[in-house]
Order: sequence, then structure tokens, then C-alpha cells
Amino acid sequence: MGLDDFDLSGRVYFDACAIIYIVEKHPKFADPLQLILDKIDSSGGRLCTSALSWLEVTVKPIRDGNKRLEADFQQFLAAAEINPVTKPVLLQAARFRANARSMKTPDAIHLAIAAGFGCDLFVTSDKRLASRILIPALLLSEVKP
Repeated sequence: MGLDDFDLSGRVYFDACAIIYIVEKHPKFADPLQLILDKIDSSGGRLCTSALSWLEVTVKPIRDGNKRLEADFQQFLAAAEINPVTKPVLLQAARFRANARSMKTPDAIHLAIAAGFGCDLFVTSDKRLASRILIPALLLSEVKP
């Protein structure tokens, strides 16, 4: 699929893995993610994620004492809309988990935030997660620049 197959002019939710790949310059996914970010920017879209993503992406740099990488994540996230983990989000996440028993709690929270805050597209590399989302998902392995 090409990027022209997706509307990036709305609110685009980046899963934690997408944030890690762009900030750490993943050899396979950094270039497609940069194209996605450029298209979001040029089309007037809005990059969104969650407070949960903020936590997930900063754990390893903090654990490793990697202040530079931690700062890189903080800088990237400063440009994004960070949606909170609220009681309604947790209730929706519980519903997702109840209906899909193999779904992990963090995944259910990401899906609930993306859906609950009106995101138009969900960007991830997790095939399993992409198949369960209620909004269109852009699976990084399928992006052809």
C-alpha cells in the first residue's frame, strides 16, 4: 500500500512501537515513518499518542541511563498531542479485553485512547493489534513509499 491510500490529514495515533522506531532510527521503519510524519505535517494532520506511550518509550533510556535518548523521546513527544489515560478510557479498555481475552492491557488502553479521542488512523507495526482496532490502521510492514 502506498501512503496515498491513507488520509493523514486528521488525527493520527502513533503506537509506542512507531515512536521508538522513528526516534531510534530503526533501519526498516524509520524512513516510512518519516514519510508518514511529513505527510501528516503537509496535510494539516495532527500526530497523537498517549501518556501510556510516553511511559513505554522512556523506560529503557531511563533504565540504561541514556540521557540523550531520553531527551530525544521527550523532544519528539513534545510535538505530539498526548492523550491521557482516563477512567472512561480504562473502562473501554476493560471492554476490549473482555471481548478479546488474549489482548494485553497496554494494547487495550492504546486502542481505547485512539478510539475515544477521535483519532482517524492508528499507526503500528503490531499485526495482531492492527486487526483489532475500530479505526483504520496503517501497518508499517505494508507501507510502500
